[in-house]
Amino acid sequence: VAWPADGRPEDAAEVPIDEARRHGWRSGPGHWNLSIVTAEPRDIGTLPSTFDPMHPQAGASLIQHYYKRFEQELGPRLGASFRVFFQDELDFGVTMPLWNDRVHERLRASGVSPKSELHLLFHNSDRSRHVREAYRRAVVELLETSYFKPIFEWHEQHGTRIVMDQISRGDLRVGQHHYADFLQTMKWFHGPGNDDPDLTGPRNLAAFRVSASIARQWDRPLVANEAFHSSGWGVTPYGVVAGANVGFAAGANMLILHGLNYTTQDGWWEWASPDFHFRQPWWEFSGDMWRYFTRVCALLRRGVGAGAICVVDPTPDLALVGTSVKSPEQARALLTALTESGYSVDLASADDLIYEAHSQSLAVGSARYRAVITVSEAVPAKASGALEELRQAGGVVLDAAALEESAVLAELEAIDSSSVFIRGAKWIVHRRRVGGVELCFIVNPQPVTESARLHFAHDGIVEQWDAWKGTRAVLSPVRGFLPVTLGPGESIILVHDRARHEVGFVDAESSSVAASAGRQMEVSARQRLKPLPEQQRRDIGMVSATG
Repeated sequence: VAWPADGRPEDAAEVPIDEARRHGWRSGPGHWNLSIVTAEPRDIGTLPSTFDPMHPQAGASLIQHYYKRFEQELGPRLGASFRVFFQDELDFGVTMPLWNDRVHERLRASGVSPKSELHLLFHNSDRSRHVREAYRRAVVELLETSYFKPIFEWHEQHGTRIVMDQISRGDLRVGQHHYADFLQTMKWFHGPGNDDPDLTGPRNLAAFRVSASIARQWDRPLVANEAFHSSGWGVTPYGVVAGANVGFAAGANMLILHGLNYTTQDGWWEWASPDFHFRQPWWEFSGDMWRYFTRVCALLRRGVGAGAICVVDPTPDLALVGTSVKSPEQARALLTALTESGYSVDLASADDLIYEAHSQSLAVGSARYRAVITVSEAVPAKASGALEELRQAGGVVLDAAALEESAVLAELEAIDSSSVFIRGAKWIVHRRRVGGVELCFIVNPQPVTESARLHFAHDGIVEQWDAWKGTRAVLSPVRGFLPVTLGPGESIILVHDRARHEVGFVDAESSSVAASAGRQMEVSARQRLKPLPEQQRRDIGMVSATG
């Protein structure tokens, strides 16, 4: 299409390519803009590919040629002893902007003329937003219905679970580039997850929060941590536990340690070393570590996430405004900063925000939020209406682009309804509600030992659960405060039951986790966190055979 340089892109005239190729084409007088939109296949790795994830048989084809083989070979063991599939770094070979004839048909059905308006995906005009939104919705819906949802449903039918680590790993821009809308397409996994590489580097907090958000909102049971590739052969069990604890506190409840399946070629070479299993000199002494991981994973699968704060996913900006926007990076930084400050914060799709009057909160699937933060340049009208209803009901709606980080934190602290607050340290907390009980998995992510005071905002019984021993102890906070000291990467698990008052707050000069632990209680036979049999450990990812 072409239009005068001083004209409007929506007034562009079609240029007949075949005729122009044979006879040439002349513009009108003055300077003109010429826009040519082409579609081309891409490669998967180094191999050319014509796979189309939006083809109506895309998911069915993968099921037929891949998953059916497991059904044929395993028979009744599929869904019984063989229960978990792990999909790593899905690469379709094509990235946004995706195209096929079905997108063309959907655009026409929504009132967009692909021949004369497709260039508005790339050129700004009064009609560009409408064209881009219609295109974005068409692509996301086709990816869901053609590929992701059929595969999820196959696993549902066969009693298996599919977990994943995708290419983006918390990078919202990369997630949109590869999967059009990460939150919408990745909800079709039982275990949304991410890679968390290199124990010597920082932990990938934003990636965990994205994965945990999907799991919470859509009732997915697992949040997978494919852990610690490229850490090198000098890893120790202490380092592994410290790194895993941060991942647990940031939202994970499934641990898949990297590298068991790679060969060392008769030496110590390995792709993205190390292996964390039988090749390690400490392997035969690591039973307590695996039992600890098993108990923590089991605990963190109970109940639901307890956070009341969400950040609205800004990645539609990339389609609606343009790739120059910085909002995806701002949102990722915000997820990281809030997690580091002890908040359980989710990422939520603007497409799914619904104001719920009886709870005076925003609903996204099964999750409810009383505080919402936006960084987007293009919040849809429907979502804007829901945000305004929340504000009028007394909820908090913040525009992070207009506020300093400290101001955002102050606003959130004022409405935080958690039972347990951390004073004096930047520790990470995974909060869950199991009935009327709040479970807190708290970790010191700092490289040094730190002390803090835990503040319990409500009366009730407080217990410390020891995942190393499978025991629990009643604690006695002093005037609602409990001093705690944690070494680098160390954790403490607290359970706060507001409804029980056998042990109330005491008034004493000093108290500590060690001194105030009332009576050491073995968990009853019904409640004991027993080490799981090896096969069950494999099923939940504690032994990496399933990864």
